Amino acid sequence: MKRKQTLPTFAVIAGVITFISLFAGLVYFAETTPGTADTMGYVYASQRLAQGKGVTYEDPLNELVAPFFSPYAFQISRSEDSRMFLGFPPGLPILMSIGGLISAAGVHYVVPVLAACCLLLVFALGFELTQDERIAAGATLIVAMTSVFWEFSTAAWSEVPSAVFILLGFWLYLKGRQRQNTQETVFLLLAAFSFIFSWYIRYTNITVLPALLVFEVATNKFDFLRRIKIWIFGLTLFIGAVSILLFNEFYYGGYNLTSYSPENGWYPLPAFAWEYALGPSFVGGFSLIEMGRVLWNNLHIFLVFLPLGLIKLPWEKALLLFTAPLLMLAPYAIYAFAATGINSRFIFTSIPFVAILMAVGIFWVIDQISSRAGQWSVVVLLLGVVIWNTVDSLNTIDQRNQAQKTGMQHIVSLVDWSEPDAVFLSYAMNDHFSLYGERSVFNYRRLPRPNRETQSYEWEYLETCMAQYIVNVQDLNRPVYFVEDGDPPYGDSLNLIKNHFELELVRAEPNIYRINSPIHDIAEALPTHICP
Repeated sequence: MKRKQTLPTFAVIAGVITFISLFAGLVYFAETTPGTADTMGYVYASQRLAQGKGVTYEDPLNELVAPFFSPYAFQISRSEDSRMFLGFPPGLPILMSIGGLISAAGVHYVVPVLAACCLLLVFALGFELTQDERIAAGATLIVAMTSVFWEFSTAAWSEVPSAVFILLGFWLYLKGRQRQNTQETVFLLLAAFSFIFSWYIRYTNITVLPALLVFEVATNKFDFLRRIKIWIFGLTLFIGAVSILLFNEFYYGGYNLTSYSPENGWYPLPAFAWEYALGPSFVGGFSLIEMGRVLWNNLHIFLVFLPLGLIKLPWEKALLLFTAPLLMLAPYAIYAFAATGINSRFIFTSIPFVAILMAVGIFWVIDQISSRAGQWSVVVLLLGVVIWNTVDSLNTIDQRNQAQKTGMQHIVSLVDWSEPDAVFLSYAMNDHFSLYGERSVFNYRRLPRPNRETQSYEWEYLETCMAQYIVNVQDLNRPVYFVEDGDPPYGDSLNLIKNHFELELVRAEPNIYRINSPIHDIAEALPTHICP
């Protein structure tokens, strides 16, 4: 696509003001009281990294009793180390820890800053592919108006940072193909490093790589195989992929193990399966259908322009922009967790690519309108959609932040009467009691072992080991409390505890029980020798 026109000065000024406003909004609406296991885990791990302590969680009970005293995100244990390790790849905590070096609260603002970088990279990639500032600016606005952008740009999620390094990798790669000699090699190596780092933010980001191969074949057939710099680029990516296997061996205990393996506490059922696309999974499913709904809810009328963008952009570039998001979305089309609610974040890395295609279609339509008034009418209409969606997203984000601050205060009120060395058992509020209540937590959710062969949990561990570990904690003269946070609580755990201990109701809404002396010898009543 040839460059048709540049943006007039007033448009450039308006663009700069818009970007500054967006950046200010991202920082202002940053979530400083995370409310989910993932975000809590990322924040805590990054703060620990900034303190030079690693992506770990320490509680002496993990050494004195068993490795089950931690927030959900820290589920990796090692026999030679009493600390619990973060289950997620280290890329995002490393980035967030940079903010932690500035201040303890700085970790909360790294993702919003990266979100602003994401918008700049959308513009850069859009311009690189189209040589039209209007299209680049339009694609940037489309990305900025989506609800997934605002929800996951203002909290500690991995998708926006993933998009930053994927977009940077594509931009560097395209720039490198235009350079000669040493410059080309440097750009291609930087692109490779950018892609590799994105894998350490989220492993599935590796799926985007075949899009580069498709693009090279489309533009140069197989002539690229004769270029030594492409081989260097490919070898660097291969080494990066091997490094992940080595990391898995060191960190998770096996080359093919991750935090999503049953050996590390993941579900005993497959994470990915074809039947999840159009049918149910053990945690929802219908993933392909739900993905389509989320895309429509975020992009609305702009999706109408997608086919036009595919047709009007030179086919090699259109193929790149179409293949990349298709490959990134593919795993989540068959993932057990459908892209709904907080899992709608799975689609975000694909949106910048389709946004460029949609912007191509939009400005082709505008260019076909001979009347200046008609052109501006379309622009104003589309800007209205952008503004409406953005304002709606900001209202939702503000409500989320307020609710989570209230939730934090509620947690503090639930524990402020308890002893500082108290231990709490809670399924729904495990992480909240740990990070906001500053109490030890017994993560009894991890006691039933997932069995890959039977594709089920070994529930006999729940009652036996829960009772044994409660006794062990009591032997250390530490009070133990159970929070009734479900009906019934996870695994009918309250009744299981009543089978072996005297309970005293000490607080209501929710009911909190102090677990007193056992009513019989636990070792005689249960096969406690099976407990790890």
